[in-house]
Amino acid sequence: MTLSDKLKNLCDDYCNDDSNVTLVNNILSRIPNDLLLNINNLLIVENEIFAKYTKIPSYCMVYGVTINYNNVDDYMYKFKHDYFDKVSKLLGRKCNIEDSETLDYFTYALLLKVSKSYYGNLSKHKFDGIINNLTSIKSAINALIRCEYIDLKNTTTIGYLTYYFMMRDMFSGVVSDNNTSSFIKCNIALSHLIDDIAADVASEVELESFESMLNIKPEYHILNINDIDLMTGSEFEKAICALFNNMGYKTYLTKSSGDQGVDVIAEKNGIKIGIQAKCYSNSVSNAAVQEIVAGIKHYGIERGFVITNNYFTNSAKELAKSNNIILWDRDYLNNKLIELIIVL
Repeated sequence: MTLSDKLKNLCDDYCNDDSNVTLVNNILSRIPNDLLLNINNLLIVENEIFAKYTKIPSYCMVYGVTINYNNVDDYMYKFKHDYFDKVSKLLGRKCNIEDSETLDYFTYALLLKVSKSYYGNLSKHKFDGIINNLTSIKSAINALIRCEYIDLKNTTTIGYLTYYFMMRDMFSGVVSDNNTSSFIKCNIALSHLIDDIAADVASEVELESFESMLNIKPEYHILNINDIDLMTGSEFEKAICALFNNMGYKTYLTKSSGDQGVDVIAEKNGIKIGIQAKCYSNSVSNAAVQEIVAGIKHYGIERGFVITNNYFTNSAKELAKSNNIILWDRDYLNNKLIELIIVL
Protein backbone atom coordinates (compact mmCIF):
# COMPACT_ATOMS: atom_id res chain seq x y z
CA MET A 1 0.00 0.00 0.00
CA THR A 2 1.38 3.42 -0.97
CA LEU A 3 1.72 6.22 1.55
CA SER A 4 -1.04 8.21 -0.17
CA ASP A 5 -3.41 5.21 -0.04
CA LYS A 6 -2.61 4.66 3.64
CA LEU A 7 -3.31 8.31 4.45
CA LYS A 8 -6.55 8.25 2.45
CA ASN A 9 -7.77 5.26 4.43
CA LEU A 10 -6.79 6.89 7.74
CA CYS A 11 -8.60 10.11 6.81
CA ASP A 12 -11.71 8.27 5.59
CA ASP A 13 -11.90 6.20 8.78
CA TYR A 14 -11.46 9.29 10.96
CA CYS A 15 -14.13 11.26 9.08
CA ASN A 16 -16.72 8.50 9.44
CA ASP A 17 -17.39 9.94 12.90
CA ASP A 18 -19.19 13.31 12.68
CA SER A 19 -17.73 14.42 16.00
CA ASN A 20 -14.24 14.00 14.55
CA VAL A 21 -15.14 16.20 11.57
CA THR A 22 -16.54 18.81 13.96
CA LEU A 23 -13.22 18.80 15.80
CA VAL A 24 -11.28 19.44 12.59
CA ASN A 25 -13.75 22.17 11.57
CA ASN A 26 -13.09 23.86 14.91
CA ILE A 27 -9.36 23.58 14.27
CA LEU A 28 -9.75 25.18 10.83
CA SER A 29 -11.85 28.01 12.28
CA ARG A 30 -8.87 29.02 14.42
CA ILE A 31 -6.38 29.10 11.55
CA PRO A 32 -6.07 32.47 9.73
CA ASN A 33 -7.87 32.17 6.37
CA ASP A 34 -4.96 33.50 4.35
CA LEU A 35 -2.80 30.63 5.61
CA LEU A 36 -4.74 27.82 3.94
CA LEU A 37 -6.41 29.83 1.15
CA ASN A 38 -3.23 31.40 -0.26
CA ILE A 39 -1.13 28.86 -2.17
CA ASN A 40 2.15 30.66 -1.57
CA ASN A 41 1.55 30.60 2.18
CA LEU A 42 0.39 26.99 1.95
CA LEU A 43 3.56 25.96 0.12
CA ILE A 44 5.65 27.64 2.82
CA VAL A 45 3.70 25.70 5.46
CA GLU A 46 4.28 22.45 3.54
CA ASN A 47 7.97 23.21 3.32
CA GLU A 48 8.12 23.85 7.08
CA ILE A 49 6.36 20.57 7.82
CA PHE A 50 7.82 18.16 5.27
CA ALA A 51 11.26 19.44 4.29
CA LYS A 52 12.95 16.97 6.67
CA TYR A 53 11.20 13.95 5.12
CA THR A 54 12.17 12.10 1.96
CA LYS A 55 8.72 10.72 1.10
CA ILE A 56 6.36 13.45 -0.05
CA PRO A 57 2.71 12.47 -0.63
CA SER A 58 1.10 13.43 -3.94
CA TYR A 59 -1.05 16.14 -2.34
CA CYS A 60 2.05 18.08 -1.26
CA MET A 61 4.67 20.21 -2.97
CA VAL A 62 3.66 21.01 -6.52
CA TYR A 63 7.06 21.04 -8.15
CA GLY A 64 7.88 23.91 -10.49
CA VAL A 65 5.93 26.44 -8.42
CA THR A 66 8.20 29.16 -7.05
CA ILE A 67 7.71 30.07 -3.40
CA ASN A 68 7.90 33.78 -2.61
CA TYR A 69 9.43 34.28 0.82
CA ASN A 70 9.17 38.09 0.71
CA ASN A 71 6.86 39.74 3.26
CA VAL A 72 6.12 36.43 4.96
CA ASP A 73 4.40 36.88 8.32
CA ASP A 74 5.99 35.25 11.33
CA TYR A 75 2.86 33.24 12.07
CA MET A 76 3.49 31.07 9.02
CA TYR A 77 6.81 29.96 10.45
CA LYS A 78 5.33 29.63 13.93
CA PHE A 79 2.38 27.61 12.63
CA LYS A 80 4.39 24.39 12.55
CA HIS A 81 5.75 24.77 16.08
CA ASP A 82 2.97 26.58 17.92
CA TYR A 83 -0.08 25.02 16.30
CA PHE A 84 0.45 22.14 13.91
CA ASP A 85 2.51 20.09 16.39
CA LYS A 86 -0.20 20.38 19.05
CA VAL A 87 -2.92 19.32 16.63
CA SER A 88 -0.73 16.44 15.46
CA LYS A 89 -0.21 15.19 19.03
CA LEU A 90 -3.93 15.43 19.73
CA LEU A 91 -4.80 13.41 16.63
CA GLY A 92 -2.06 10.90 17.40
CA ARG A 93 -3.59 10.27 20.80
CA LYS A 94 -7.11 9.95 19.38
CA CYS A 95 -6.06 7.66 16.52
CA ASN A 96 -3.28 5.71 18.26
CA ILE A 97 -0.60 6.80 15.78
CA GLU A 98 2.85 6.81 17.38
CA ASP A 99 5.17 7.28 14.40
CA SER A 100 5.79 11.07 14.18
CA GLU A 101 6.39 11.08 10.42
CA THR A 102 3.15 9.24 9.64
CA LEU A 103 1.37 11.48 12.13
CA ASP A 104 2.56 14.67 10.39
CA TYR A 105 1.44 13.33 7.04
CA PHE A 106 -1.92 12.27 8.44
CA THR A 107 -2.55 15.58 10.22
CA TYR A 108 -1.87 17.63 7.12
CA ALA A 109 -3.85 15.28 4.85
CA LEU A 110 -6.80 15.47 7.24
CA LEU A 111 -6.73 19.27 7.34
CA LEU A 112 -6.77 19.38 3.53
CA LYS A 113 -9.56 16.80 3.26
CA VAL A 114 -11.88 18.62 5.65
CA SER A 115 -10.89 22.02 4.21
CA LYS A 116 -12.76 21.15 1.02
CA SER A 117 -16.13 20.99 2.79
CA TYR A 118 -15.28 23.61 5.45
CA TYR A 119 -14.19 26.37 3.09
CA GLY A 120 -16.58 25.15 0.38
CA ASN A 121 -19.56 25.67 2.69
CA LEU A 122 -18.26 29.08 3.84
CA SER A 123 -17.91 30.13 0.22
CA LYS A 124 -21.51 29.22 -0.67
CA HIS A 125 -22.74 32.41 0.97
CA LYS A 126 -20.23 34.43 -1.04
CA PHE A 127 -20.95 32.97 -4.47
CA ASP A 128 -24.25 31.03 -4.57
CA GLY A 129 -26.40 34.10 -5.24
CA ILE A 130 -24.36 34.86 -8.36
CA ILE A 131 -23.37 31.51 -9.89
CA ASN A 132 -25.25 28.67 -8.16
CA ASN A 133 -27.28 28.00 -11.33
CA LEU A 134 -24.21 27.93 -13.61
CA THR A 135 -22.60 24.56 -14.33
CA SER A 136 -19.73 25.75 -16.53
CA ILE A 137 -16.69 27.07 -14.68
CA LYS A 138 -16.00 29.54 -17.51
CA SER A 139 -19.54 30.94 -17.38
CA ALA A 140 -19.27 31.22 -13.59
CA ILE A 141 -15.98 33.14 -13.80
CA ASN A 142 -17.45 35.42 -16.48
CA ALA A 143 -20.35 36.28 -14.14
CA LEU A 144 -18.05 36.87 -11.17
CA ILE A 145 -15.72 39.17 -13.13
CA ARG A 146 -18.76 41.33 -13.93
CA CYS A 147 -19.76 41.43 -10.26
CA GLU A 148 -18.62 44.66 -8.61
CA TYR A 149 -18.18 43.32 -5.08
CA ILE A 150 -16.16 40.20 -5.96
CA ASP A 151 -12.44 40.97 -6.12
CA LEU A 152 -10.86 38.25 -8.24
CA LYS A 153 -7.41 39.80 -7.77
CA ASN A 154 -7.54 38.96 -4.08
CA THR A 155 -5.73 35.68 -3.31
CA THR A 156 -8.03 34.80 -0.40
CA THR A 157 -11.11 35.30 -2.60
CA ILE A 158 -9.57 33.02 -5.24
CA GLY A 159 -8.86 30.50 -2.47
CA TYR A 160 -12.51 30.47 -1.40
CA LEU A 161 -13.61 30.19 -5.02
CA THR A 162 -11.23 27.27 -5.59
CA TYR A 163 -12.84 25.29 -2.76
CA TYR A 164 -16.30 26.32 -3.99
CA PHE A 165 -15.60 24.89 -7.45
CA MET A 166 -13.93 21.81 -5.91
CA MET A 167 -17.01 21.16 -3.78
CA ARG A 168 -19.18 21.40 -6.89
CA ASP A 169 -16.79 19.16 -8.91
CA MET A 170 -16.31 21.84 -11.58
CA PHE A 171 -12.56 21.40 -12.21
CA SER A 172 -12.85 18.34 -14.43
CA GLY A 173 -11.01 19.02 -17.68
CA VAL A 174 -9.53 22.24 -16.28
CA VAL A 175 -6.59 20.90 -14.24
CA SER A 176 -3.82 19.62 -16.50
CA ASP A 177 -3.42 16.16 -14.98
CA ASN A 178 -7.09 16.10 -13.88
CA ASN A 179 -5.98 15.97 -10.22
CA THR A 180 -9.12 17.77 -9.06
CA SER A 181 -8.49 16.87 -5.40
CA SER A 182 -5.35 19.06 -5.18
CA PHE A 183 -6.20 22.52 -3.89
CA ILE A 184 -2.89 23.95 -5.10
CA LYS A 185 -3.23 22.60 -8.64
CA CYS A 186 -6.88 23.69 -8.85
CA ASN A 187 -5.99 27.13 -7.50
CA ILE A 188 -3.22 27.61 -10.07
CA ALA A 189 -5.52 26.47 -12.90
CA LEU A 190 -8.27 28.82 -11.67
CA SER A 191 -5.92 31.82 -11.51
CA HIS A 192 -4.82 31.22 -15.11
CA LEU A 193 -8.44 30.81 -16.22
CA ILE A 194 -9.47 34.07 -14.51
CA ASP A 195 -6.65 35.96 -16.28
CA ASP A 196 -7.67 34.56 -19.67
CA ILE A 197 -11.41 35.21 -19.23
CA ALA A 198 -10.88 38.69 -17.74
CA ALA A 199 -9.24 39.85 -20.98
CA ASP A 200 -12.21 38.54 -23.01
CA VAL A 201 -14.74 40.13 -20.65
CA ALA A 202 -12.97 43.50 -20.89
CA SER A 203 -13.34 43.39 -24.69
CA GLU A 204 -17.00 42.39 -24.41
CA VAL A 205 -17.77 45.19 -21.94
CA GLU A 206 -16.04 47.76 -24.16
CA LEU A 207 -18.10 46.67 -27.16
CA GLU A 208 -21.34 46.66 -25.14
CA SER A 209 -20.62 50.19 -23.88
CA PHE A 210 -19.90 51.40 -27.41
CA GLU A 211 -23.19 49.92 -28.65
CA SER A 212 -25.13 51.51 -25.78
CA MET A 213 -23.60 54.89 -26.54
CA LEU A 214 -24.66 54.65 -30.19
CA ASN A 215 -28.26 54.07 -29.10
CA ILE A 216 -28.41 57.38 -27.19
CA LYS A 217 -29.88 60.39 -28.99
CA PRO A 218 -27.31 63.15 -29.59
CA GLU A 219 -29.33 65.78 -27.69
CA TYR A 220 -28.87 63.90 -24.41
CA HIS A 221 -25.81 64.45 -22.26
CA ILE A 222 -23.83 61.48 -20.93
CA LEU A 223 -22.51 61.89 -17.38
CA ASN A 224 -18.71 62.07 -17.30
CA ILE A 225 -16.00 62.49 -14.70
CA ASN A 226 -15.79 66.24 -15.32
CA ASP A 227 -19.47 66.57 -14.41
CA ILE A 228 -18.74 64.67 -11.21
CA ASP A 229 -16.01 67.15 -10.25
CA LEU A 230 -18.58 69.97 -10.22
CA MET A 231 -21.07 68.14 -8.00
CA THR A 232 -21.91 68.72 -4.36
CA GLY A 233 -21.66 65.80 -1.93
CA SER A 234 -25.38 65.04 -2.12
CA GLU A 235 -25.38 65.24 -5.94
CA PHE A 236 -22.46 62.81 -6.03
CA GLU A 237 -24.36 60.36 -3.80
CA LYS A 238 -27.33 60.49 -6.20
CA ALA A 239 -24.98 59.92 -9.14
CA ILE A 240 -23.58 56.84 -7.39
CA CYS A 241 -27.16 55.58 -6.93
CA ALA A 242 -27.78 56.04 -10.66
CA LEU A 243 -24.53 54.22 -11.47
CA PHE A 244 -25.43 51.21 -9.34
CA ASN A 245 -29.01 51.22 -10.63
CA ASN A 246 -27.51 50.79 -14.10
CA MET A 247 -25.69 47.72 -12.75
CA GLY A 248 -28.98 46.16 -11.67
CA TYR A 249 -28.96 47.19 -8.01
CA LYS A 250 -31.77 48.63 -5.95
CA THR A 251 -30.35 51.64 -4.14
CA TYR A 252 -31.36 54.10 -1.49
CA LEU A 253 -29.69 56.97 0.30
CA THR A 254 -29.17 56.95 4.05
CA LYS A 255 -30.05 60.09 5.98
CA SER A 256 -27.69 62.95 5.27
CA SER A 257 -26.76 63.48 8.92
CA GLY A 258 -25.73 60.67 11.22
CA ASP A 259 -25.34 58.22 8.33
CA GLN A 260 -22.90 56.09 10.39
CA GLY A 261 -20.35 55.95 7.59
CA VAL A 262 -22.66 54.75 4.80
CA ASP A 263 -24.10 57.16 2.21
CA VAL A 264 -25.69 54.66 -0.17
CA ILE A 265 -26.96 51.10 0.32
CA ALA A 266 -27.26 48.95 -2.79
CA GLU A 267 -28.76 45.45 -3.03
CA LYS A 268 -28.62 42.73 -5.69
CA ASN A 269 -28.82 38.94 -5.55
CA GLY A 270 -29.66 39.15 -1.85
CA ILE A 271 -26.33 40.87 -1.13
CA LYS A 272 -26.30 44.34 0.45
CA ILE A 273 -23.33 46.62 0.05
CA GLY A 274 -22.63 49.94 1.73
CA ILE A 275 -21.01 52.83 -0.11
CA GLN A 276 -19.16 55.83 1.26
CA ALA A 277 -19.18 58.52 -1.47
CA LYS A 278 -16.39 61.11 -1.35
CA CYS A 279 -16.51 63.96 -3.91
CA TYR A 280 -13.20 65.56 -2.96
CA SER A 281 -10.67 67.96 -4.41
CA ASN A 282 -7.93 66.22 -2.40
CA SER A 283 -6.86 62.62 -1.79
CA VAL A 284 -9.10 60.50 0.44
CA SER A 285 -7.51 59.45 3.73
CA ASN A 286 -7.97 56.30 5.80
CA ALA A 287 -10.70 58.05 7.82
CA ALA A 288 -13.16 57.22 5.03
CA VAL A 289 -12.20 53.55 5.27
CA GLN A 290 -12.65 53.62 9.04
CA GLU A 291 -16.13 55.10 8.55
CA ILE A 292 -17.29 52.41 6.12
CA VAL A 293 -15.89 49.64 8.35
CA ALA A 294 -18.01 51.01 11.21
CA GLY A 295 -20.99 51.40 8.87
CA ILE A 296 -20.84 47.75 7.80
CA LYS A 297 -21.33 46.66 11.40
CA HIS A 298 -24.04 49.25 12.07
CA TYR A 299 -26.17 48.40 9.04
CA GLY A 300 -25.38 44.67 8.94
CA ILE A 301 -24.33 44.77 5.29
CA GLU A 302 -22.09 42.36 3.39
CA ARG A 303 -19.42 44.50 1.73
CA GLY A 304 -18.12 48.05 1.90
CA PHE A 305 -17.09 50.43 -0.90
CA VAL A 306 -15.45 53.85 -0.82
CA ILE A 307 -15.90 55.71 -4.12
CA THR A 308 -14.22 59.01 -4.97
CA ASN A 309 -13.58 61.32 -7.89
CA ASN A 310 -10.03 61.69 -6.57
CA TYR A 311 -7.43 59.19 -5.34
CA PHE A 312 -6.62 57.40 -2.09
CA THR A 313 -3.66 57.84 0.21
CA ASN A 314 -1.39 54.83 0.75
CA SER A 315 -2.63 54.46 4.33
CA ALA A 316 -6.22 54.32 3.04
CA LYS A 317 -5.25 51.58 0.58
CA GLU A 318 -3.49 49.56 3.28
CA LEU A 319 -6.42 49.84 5.70
CA ALA A 320 -8.90 48.93 2.95
CA LYS A 321 -6.89 45.83 2.05
CA SER A 322 -6.75 44.58 5.64
CA ASN A 323 -10.52 45.15 6.09
CA ASN A 324 -11.62 43.79 2.69
CA ILE A 325 -13.01 47.17 1.59
CA ILE A 326 -13.28 47.89 -2.14
CA LEU A 327 -11.89 51.23 -3.33
CA TRP A 328 -12.97 52.99 -6.53
CA ASP A 329 -10.62 55.87 -7.32
CA ARG A 330 -10.97 58.47 -10.09
CA ASP A 331 -9.67 56.17 -12.81
CA TYR A 332 -11.92 53.24 -11.85
CA LEU A 333 -14.97 55.52 -11.51
CA ASN A 334 -14.25 57.09 -14.89
CA ASN A 335 -14.08 53.64 -16.51
CA LYS A 336 -17.41 52.70 -14.92
CA LEU A 337 -19.04 55.91 -16.19
CA ILE A 338 -17.79 55.14 -19.70
CA GLU A 339 -18.91 51.50 -19.44
CA LEU A 340 -22.39 52.00 -17.96
CA ILE A 341 -23.48 55.33 -19.54
CA ILE A 342 -25.70 57.51 -17.38
CA VAL A 343 -27.85 59.91 -19.39
CA LEU A 344 -28.71 63.32 -17.95
